[in-house]
Amino acid sequence: MKRQAVNFKRILSGLLKTTKLRSVLIDIVPVSDTVGGGAFPGSELPGYSVSLKLPELGSAGKLAEKLRLLSVPVITGASEDRVLFHVRTISERDEKRILDGFREMFSLDREKA
Repeated sequence: MKRQAVNFKRILSGLLKTTKLRSVLIDIVPVSDTVGGGAFPGSELPGYSVSLKLPELGSAGKLAEKLRLLSVPVITGASEDRVLFHVRTISERDEKRILDGFREMFSLDREKA
């Protein structure tokens, strides 16, 4: 799972470098993912998230809202004013959709980014 986080961070960071953003704060952070209800209420699994803060776009709440309003909504978590992409819940197909969402947000040409 950490390998997936490292790879997603690398790809997302590379994409964001093609924008005019002056400040991109991206990191891998340990998280506790909730298993859910049913037979495991309150149970958690250790995992990783890619955390992202783009100060020029405002708070994590503002960035999360921009991501939800894309043509294909991207749903994220948030903590400490950073958007969190929980890699446990992201497939390779989802990664592509997230990256396409950032291309849409910044009007980036898919072939160039």
